[in-house]
Amino acid sequence: MKNLYGKIFKNTKSGKYECFLYNLEQDYNKLIQNILEKSYQEVSFSLFKMMELTKCLVMNEGLKATRISFVFEDDGWENEVNHVLKNFNNGEADWDLLEVVVTDGGLNEIRDIHFKSKENEFLLTVKNNGIFFVSEDAYEFVAKMICDILNDGLLCGERMSQ
Repeated sequence: MKNLYGKIFKNTKSGKYECFLYNLEQDYNKLIQNILEKSYQEVSFSLFKMMELTKCLVMNEGLKATRISFVFEDDGWENEVNHVLKNFNNGEADWDLLEVVVTDGGLNEIRDIHFKSKENEFLLTVKNNGIFFVSEDAYEFVAKMICDILNDGLLCGERMSQ
């Protein structure tokens, strides 16, 4: 199955988040420039925003986070984080513990987080630069899901009660 790539932008006029499809054969810088000229700004995620997005995708959307990778590689620490993540997905650990272990790395930033759908059988990777990729048949569903979460302000608890 082929993957499709998307890039998340924020419309500076409406304040809404939107996902733009792009393929790897395009000139990435030219694509970005064209979108920026249409009153959009690029989106990137801090460590804490990546964690909040992960929380929303796992707890509200039923995805399973399968791996977290960091900008500065530290195999021991990354293995510990992913061990806690495995327990979190199995319901054996709480969110606070995962958050503490991830942020224990100091200034290390999350490079990307990998997810697997429990129901729709797709794989998703979200990168800290606002790029995501997902299997072709799930692109529209995932793009809408991510933008809905961002447009709701990453308010996972409130989304659950709606």
